[in-house]
Amino acid sequence: MKNFKYYLILLAFSLMSCYEDINDVSITGLITDSVTKKPLENVKVSIVCWRYGNTPDGSYTGQDSVTVITNKEGEYSHNFNKGAFIEVKTSISGYQSRHESTDVTTKSNIMDLKLKRNDK
Repeated sequence: MKNFKYYLILLAFSLMSCYEDINDVSITGLITDSVTKKPLENVKVSIVCWRYGNTPDGSYTGQDSVTVITNKEGEYSHNFNKGAFIEVKTSISGYQSRHESTDVTTKSNIMDLKLKRNDK
C-alpha cells in the first residue's frame, strides 16, 4: 500500500507538470511559394500564443496576439513572455490562407509554411 501512495503522488505531480507554460518563447518561420519554393514578401502573419497560467486542468487562461509581415526573404519572427500553444495564420492576395498550430515545448519554435496560389 505504501508504494501505491508513492506512485499516486508521482502521477499527480507528473500530470500537473504537463500544463506548464514555457518562458521567453520565440516563433520564427519562412513563408514560401509551394511550387516555386521562392520566399514570399509582405505576407500578413497572425500569431496567437496561448498560455495556461495557473490552471490545473489544462485549459488556457489567456493569449497574446500579434500580426507581423514577412521581410524580403519571406521570414517572420516574434517573441512572447510565455506560452503553451501557438497558432499561425497567413494572408496574402493571390494565395490561399494557411493555418498551422503547435504545442510549445521549447523556447525556440520554427513554423515554416508553403502557400498555394489561388486557382484562377
